Amino acid sequence: MAGSLTNGLLKRGDSLAVSQGQLTITPKSGEPVPLDWLAANRRKIMSEIAMQSGHSIYSYAYYQTGIYNNGRSPGVMIRFVDLLTGEDAYAVFNADLKRQRTTKNKRAGEPLPEGQFRIGERSALYLLWIKTPLDIPRRFAEWHKSMSKLQQVYFVAQSSSGGKLANKSIQPLALSTTKLMQLFGDNVATSQRQGSDNLGTSNGDKLRGQRLVTSSGDKHIARTQASNALEPDPKCVSKQVRVSESAGNLSACATNRVLSNQVMTCEVVPISHTKKLPQEQSNEEWLQDYDSAS
Repeated sequence: MAGSLTNGLLKRGDSLAVSQGQLTITPKSGEPVPLDWLAANRRKIMSEIAMQSGHSIYSYAYYQTGIYNNGRSPGVMIRFVDLLTGEDAYAVFNADLKRQRTTKNKRAGEPLPEGQFRIGERSALYLLWIKTPLDIPRRFAEWHKSMSKLQQVYFVAQSSSGGKLANKSIQPLALSTTKLMQLFGDNVATSQRQGSDNLGTSNGDKLRGQRLVTSSGDKHIARTQASNALEPDPKCVSKQVRVSESAGNLSACATNRVLSNQVMTCEVVPISHTKKLPQEQSNEEWLQDYDSAS
């Protein structure tokens, strides 16, 4: 994938990583990543990582509520897209689809409006959510308002026939900068080799420049033969958080998650619209937008 956008970023010296399912980019320039650029290119980069590794990475598509398990289990079905194959996948989580309290106009036990649901702190969907860096909704009954935020998180999971994902196997992806360099190592090392050769030429000592690459760059290439298997984030797998629905405890947990999110993601600034849509641009044009916005 020599012409990929991911390769272009790595060759420039930018650092990429995936932590708790979220992609972070640290430019070599030290400038923040433009918000619009990251939003337009995040999925393309993650798709290239899936193709390079040969392993499935799942991206959130949408959700729907219904009665599953032959009409016995109310719940939420989350639809994913496998970025490696382009195929659909799904997982079903138990949820309450009826009102729990009587209000002025509604009675307890009546169906909630379409798309709305309620989960508890022991539900599988809640336990999956707290493994991500996403904020916890203020109320359990308002979870449906935050579901679209899952588009920012990428997952690994075990898939069975028909595209069904095993709930307990769904975990946010973890991919360190070192691992990414190993995945794309051959192409990145080639770029670094060329850079070292040019440096040696400009200093009048091309041979010494080549020897530097031989002693370090070739070792890096050898390390790329290591396993390319993608793994869930170990912090997410071991993390356990219990939150009661009282305003005090939930507020404290939400505050902690916001602080965590600030650490895990890049500070971003908006950029102006280009003449071409992102999907119509070449990799070179994407990188030019990236430079001009930084």
